[in-house]
Amino acid sequence: SHQCFRSAIRLTVAAPAGGFATRWRTKCGLRARQSMSAEVPAAVVAICFAGHAVSSKSSKRRAVLRLGARHGDGVQAPLVQYDKAAGRLLAKQDIEQGEVLLHEAPLILVEDENGKSQDGEIDMQLWMKDRCLRAMSIFDDVQQDVREQIMDLFCPEHSPTMLQASGLDLSGDELQFLRILSACGISVAENKTGLYRLASRANHSCRPNSGNCVKDSGALQMVALRNLSAGEEVTISYLPHADLLRPGRWRREKLSMTWDFQCGCPRCTGADDTRSLCCPSCVDNGHYSSNPLRGRVVFTSRSLMLGQAVTEVTRWSACNVCGAEHFRDDLDDSEEAWIDKFHELPSDCQQPSTLRSRRWQQAAASDEVLEQHDRAGLQALCELDAELLNAASEVLGEAVPAPEAHWLSARLAAAVAEAHLLLGQPTKAIDATRRWQNFVRHAMGNDVVVMDSCLAMATEASALVQLGRHMDAKQLWQAALHEANMLGLEQDDLVLAPQLPLSTL
Repeated sequence: SHQCFRSAIRLTVAAPAGGFATRWRTKCGLRARQSMSAEVPAAVVAICFAGHAVSSKSSKRRAVLRLGARHGDGVQAPLVQYDKAAGRLLAKQDIEQGEVLLHEAPLILVEDENGKSQDGEIDMQLWMKDRCLRAMSIFDDVQQDVREQIMDLFCPEHSPTMLQASGLDLSGDELQFLRILSACGISVAENKTGLYRLASRANHSCRPNSGNCVKDSGALQMVALRNLSAGEEVTISYLPHADLLRPGRWRREKLSMTWDFQCGCPRCTGADDTRSLCCPSCVDNGHYSSNPLRGRVVFTSRSLMLGQAVTEVTRWSACNVCGAEHFRDDLDDSEEAWIDKFHELPSDCQQPSTLRSRRWQQAAASDEVLEQHDRAGLQALCELDAELLNAASEVLGEAVPAPEAHWLSARLAAAVAEAHLLLGQPTKAIDATRRWQNFVRHAMGNDVVVMDSCLAMATEASALVQLGRHMDAKQLWQAALHEANMLGLEQDDLVLAPQLPLSTL
């Protein structure tokens, strides 16, 4: 969803719509803007640029939320307003989780078709050059008021990597146009990207309080992912929700590379909530005997500006229980050793989504086919998870990824939950899904809806089905669907193993 250009281009003009435009500049993830008014016709422009990650699903299967409501009340005015001085979207009133804050048609919808050659081989530079030239040709034909609206949006100082790959000597309005589409676009289904008068102005946070749901047509709904107070800033994630559970340094590098800003959200300016290790010194210092919970050392990584350059300052904290400090290289080596163990597993056992798909296939397969699954790989996955849990709880002088506060432990828990279901061990699967959930709450908070939380609930519902607890499974599945609806996901995305027909849920 973050590629710049891909394919053929076409232009359509829709009905006019009112709105205002802004000049944006980026500083620590916030954008300061100047505003102007304009009556702007919506246009569909066929070219693909990097877009903010959103959920985009067919309108044929997903229930549509209404503005300021959840169950089909009449359409209301947007519940957000733009603060020009602060450069932020703000909630107009107290808002409950699940309410639709905003409903917008796209100002510009960028559409991408299949750009692959028949022989499957593409000269990327020639391909990108062709796409850029055709995009600029279309931009030249856009009406003046639309052109002004576009040119008044945020333009990054540097061209994205894919734009640089075109090899074109770009300048002036054409270069600015391509950069703007790259930076401000919001992803739409079927490889499209849209620009929106309000939604495109939302700032990023690695713990967003709102999210965008976009239909195939480009119609967008911004939904509150937790309760909001009047006057509170409305934030979204430019990254896919799964990436929000990656380490902070990875997220900042991705945001900087794609959107040309250094994230300054609370998660990126504090300790990394995805990288905690169990302290190896609590045992030696005598704390383990009196406190069976080993202390944690937490990785901290912050971006600093040194002139025009950006550098990362990193360190491991002192233990929160015994106060011991450790050599960074020792902790890095311990962490890397566990990551290497994980990567030694069969590749399909490292991906929870792959195991989830296998579980779906297993439910429809015969007993004879089930015996052909790689049970050895699944067993190895379960054994590594058990080894990590034992190492974290036993009296060992070893730094271990914290079971509910490290991304690797969470990745293991998500994968091993599926493995236990494939092996017919639902009780162990439930334990793994709850460790997975606890990590999500640790990183994202207790009140924010995120995709991994929905997937964990759906996985636990499948385990309850295996245990014959159909009513409990039904309640959990309905809770997962309720949260998934806020994210624009469908029940197919949750992949509940069909041992219990969906009609009974």
